[in-house]
Amino acid sequence: MNAAYTSQMDSNTHLLEGKREADKFYCANGDVLQADFNAALNLLHRYSDQEITLYTPHKEVRRVLLARSSGATERQGARVARDQNLLSTVCG
Repeated sequence: MNAAYTSQMDSNTHLLEGKREADKFYCANGDVLQADFNAALNLLHRYSDQEITLYTPHKEVRRVLLARSSGATERQGARVARDQNLLSTVCG
């Protein structure tokens, strides 16, 4: 399986968010994991990933992961806008 970027991904969201510093990984939700454990969890998830194979070049892996992160951001933005519209309807 392809291990590219597994040490830089948040194992909770499977996106390129959070930050690795030495042997610690700081997740986007505030959790702190041991960095190798975080990478191992990402490898387990990568095993069933249909888009990233063993032979996918690391630049393509990065492109796929960034596209997924972008999609998550767009979905989060849409959810916030929907919630704001609902709130203004109820409170308005």
